[in-house]
Amino acid sequence: MRILTFSVAIMALVAGAVPTGAAQDNRAAPMERFAALKAASGPQVDRLRAAGRDLAAKGDGAGLAAHGRDVLKNRSLTPAARERLLREAALGLAELPESPAAAALLDELAGLSPEVWVWLEDAGHRAAVPLYDVGAAARYSKGRWMERRATGEATEALAAGNMDVLDRYARAGRDSSLRRGIEAAFASADPASLAGVRGTLKQRLEAGQPVGEIARIAAAALADPDLYSAVLLHADRAVALRALTRIDAELAGDTAVTLRRRATDRDEIASAALLGLARDADTRPDVRDYLFDQLGDDRVGASAAAALARVDDPGIVPRLSALVTDGDDVARRQALLALRLSTLPAARAELARVAADRTLPEAIRREAGPWR
Repeated sequence: MRILTFSVAIMALVAGAVPTGAAQDNRAAPMERFAALKAASGPQVDRLRAAGRDLAAKGDGAGLAAHGRDVLKNRSLTPAARERLLREAALGLAELPESPAAAALLDELAGLSPEVWVWLEDAGHRAAVPLYDVGAAARYSKGRWMERRATGEATEALAAGNMDVLDRYARAGRDSSLRRGIEAAFASADPASLAGVRGTLKQRLEAGQPVGEIARIAAAALADPDLYSAVLLHADRAVALRALTRIDAELAGDTAVTLRRRATDRDEIASAALLGLARDADTRPDVRDYLFDQLGDDRVGASAAAALARVDDPGIVPRLSALVTDGDDVARRQALLALRLSTLPAARAELARVAADRTLPEAIRREAGPWR
């Protein structure tokens, strides 16, 4: 299994890392990693690295860009050393203010393909990967700049009640710098600004627009259960599931329970919502009753059984036993599932009793017996 997993990872890594066309044909043969790291080290490299770090610490973006230009032209450096220094300069610019010189350097570096490649080895497999990917570092820094610009623009739009910010977010790519920047603006916005877009945000979410994450951020900040419910029922599945994991931290206990129950109406997240109710069922009889009510339901009954199995109270065992004895076929099997998944000694004892009870159908007795 390890070899298969590694092979898949290597294929994905190589597919994303190895340049195509002429760039792939002209790159140098991969080096052993130790030799490549040695080539990227030395007194000259140490001095230049210290100079770059000093410029970054001072917030001197123009100086760091000039430093990067000098490194780019320095033919006394080995290719490995040059790529190491350029990568550090590019990453250093990520958190510094934008400037024409820095932008020009990042634009140039973003188009570079890795020059020095090394062997990555594990479990008898080896693949060539970049030692230092300068282009990726430059693209990351450009993305961070875009993210900060987006945060500033979105903050102004929220303060002005400008709904264009919602359109920009909906059009942005799923994992884009623009989207992350707008999310940061929502996370730092004052309640009054969020309240100004709340109604429109809910309407667009319910209409199917991909604004779920900023709606969740606003719902949490405003402690708004109605908006949070819309997130659970209408946002992308990934966003809705993330909201379920955060609901206890973002909303009061009673509200969180109510919204989890409401979330069970959505097939995509029903199982996660029911399992989330397990922690409440330990101390809340009404939640426990709700989970028992789901047993016998083909859609969510198995998840309710798994949730009941997490309840640390032997009092659930007689209720499960009653379903095994008198419930319909679906409820019987789901009650047995809860008993099997439970770690309570009383559940183990009940399974043994069911397996020995000749008044019950043979199929149920077999299911209560040891799994092979």
